[in-house]
Amino acid sequence: MERSKFGASIVFIISVIVVVGALIFTVEAAGITVVSIDPSSQIVSPGSNFTVNVSCAPGQPIKAFELKLLFNASRLSVDSVIEGDIFSGYSTYFNAGIINNTAGTVIDVYGLILGAGNVSSNGTLVSINLSAKSVTGISTLGLYDVGVTNETHYVSITVNNGTVQIDATSPEIVDNSPATGTTGDAYTFNVSVTDNVDGADELTVKVDWSHGSQGANESMMYVGGSYFERTVILDQNSISNMTYTIYANDTYGNTNTTTQVSVTVYDNDNPLLVADNSDASGTTGDPFNFDITASDNIGVGSVNVSWSHGSLSGNLALSDDGDGTWSGSVTLDDSLGNLVYRVQVNDTSGNYVRGNQQSKTIADNDNPQVASLSATPSTQNIGGYVNITADVTDNIAVGYVYLNITYPDMSVQNFSITSNKSGDTYYCNKTYSMMGIYTYFIWVNDSSGNTNISATNTFLIGDQTSPQISNVANATSNPLDTEPSFGWVNITCDVTDNIAVDEVFLNITNPDGSYNNVTMNGINSYYYNSSTAFSTHGNYSYFIWANDTSGNAGISSSYDFSMPPNWDVDMNGECKVFDLTLLSNHYDETGIPGWIREDVDNNGVIQILDFVFVSNHYNEVW
Repeated sequence: MERSKFGASIVFIISVIVVVGALIFTVEAAGITVVSIDPSSQIVSPGSNFTVNVSCAPGQPIKAFELKLLFNASRLSVDSVIEGDIFSGYSTYFNAGIINNTAGTVIDVYGLILGAGNVSSNGTLVSINLSAKSVTGISTLGLYDVGVTNETHYVSITVNNGTVQIDATSPEIVDNSPATGTTGDAYTFNVSVTDNVDGADELTVKVDWSHGSQGANESMMYVGGSYFERTVILDQNSISNMTYTIYANDTYGNTNTTTQVSVTVYDNDNPLLVADNSDASGTTGDPFNFDITASDNIGVGSVNVSWSHGSLSGNLALSDDGDGTWSGSVTLDDSLGNLVYRVQVNDTSGNYVRGNQQSKTIADNDNPQVASLSATPSTQNIGGYVNITADVTDNIAVGYVYLNITYPDMSVQNFSITSNKSGDTYYCNKTYSMMGIYTYFIWVNDSSGNTNISATNTFLIGDQTSPQISNVANATSNPLDTEPSFGWVNITCDVTDNIAVDEVFLNITNPDGSYNNVTMNGINSYYYNSSTAFSTHGNYSYFIWANDTSGNAGISSSYDFSMPPNWDVDMNGECKVFDLTLLSNHYDETGIPGWIREDVDNNGVIQILDFVFVSNHYNEVW
């Protein structure tokens, strides 16, 4: 824009022209010039900067203009007024006017072509830069004192004012989303969003959601009316609450955010019975092992097996092995019927799945049992009856029972006694003519082919009279002494038999629980004299055992015998001051070694060393 250095004069000339023009103004027959706010209306965001143009559509060639602007100062402020392009190509004079943002006015805005020239094309008189305040409402942009001239006079005009609406109102959100969801399933957010200015299809609506390991900030789709939806898939493996927040923005930057919503998520997914690795078959009376692999999106709570076999049945809770497997066992009945069972897997949310009914074959692997095998009497004279009996049982059924007898001459007899029974007791009652020892056992099988053999027992046919043992006695050294050089014990007895005595033994149980079995000497009257067998102090017991030439044996009663230690002088079982008193009564006496018990060390002199030996055991008992 060019400015004359004689600007003041030009202003004066223009003023004169305007006055003269006003005096001589005559409306010519030309068209009407239209001056308008452009755009005539608009909506802006709070705090935003925007521009409106004052446009002009000349009805005839024009050369100058003037205008003033009125606006709502509580909603808008004018930042600047810029010359428009309508006089483009000419030297112009332009005054931007005076801005008063308190009164809401811009006055004394004018412009003109310097020198010759005019324009007839549409254009912009000025551009006005404004700022919106943060107040919702409408402000009129009112043009007043508007004038447009040609070279000689004002032209006829029409003025079109404008409006600006400030949108500071956020969209409103009504949440219609479900209050609950289910694991691994679709969940559809549904909200109604309205705005004071924008249509629903102009709004931006998003949902920020999170569930388990899933979540996103996603745009919601406009589905008509005021409704927006977004379908998501909830985490399969989480029953934590799903949380979300809805955001809505209008085209003017106004936003609304809901408070965070928490949606209860239920587990509606059944657990899985992955595999049944239980025993392929079972055996009677034995454990049957269940081995189940199960899984669940949240967690397996328990695994149960409902089972039935023979007369037994139950509902078994399996144990969690910690690696996805569950195990347990039941003891099968003694029945050859199939085991039938059905597995139920329960998750921690109460969902469950049942497997198909299973049927497992059961075999009999239990041998028949033989008990209480005996021969009555176990020793019998030749020609006397011996009744061999045994209790034979089986979990299913006994098949055959055989008795095997080996005679003294090693000949063998094996025969069935299956039909000789009373209840579960099988027997064979017969006589034997061969003198000697017989051995026998029972062989049995059951209906499933399982077999068993009893232990081998014996019975005797022949001489049944045992040797007789009497007059058992013992004599000892005087005094008693545990040292073999000074002490001894002689045990004697009388042994007789109707035929002949064969052997006589003395069985000695020592204080430490061990025992000695020694041969006694003599004929009819027997003895065992030893200086070493009783050389340890303590309590002994002994008995006599004798047999005859027919193998009959006799055992005497058991006899107790105590061997006091040398330090227990009075032989009362404890070491007290009285033992020392006894020593003092013989202090300094002499004799042959071991001559009295007070000679504790057996050196022939009662001296202080004997006191020491006793005092070393003071208060001991044995």
